[in-house]
Amino acid sequence: MTARIVTMWTDDHKVHVRLGGDADADLPVRLARTMAGLLRAGATHLVVHLDLLGGDETAVLDVLATTCRQLWLRMGVMETVGLRTSRDLETGNTEPARSSHG
Repeated sequence: MTARIVTMWTDDHKVHVRLGGDADADLPVRLARTMAGLLRAGATHLVVHLDLLGGDETAVLDVLATTCRQLWLRMGVMETVGLRTSRDLETGNTEPARSSHG
């Protein structure tokens, strides 16, 4: 199943981005285009939900790191929900994590 990207603006500057399905090869490219479009549209606060995303998140995290740097330069903020760390994968922890950057 192709991974899905769903965006929802909650006010003039805040957007929730939900990723779901299996992380496929084209997801990072599609996500980069989506994030760039949101920043061009004026988003300064992104909440990214990763809890429904399966598979290898490495390339997705690279895109999110780039977006986070761009937001930081604009004095914005990005939150991630459901981010799994390498430690979580080693221990089998499935509890969603939440972090905020910015």
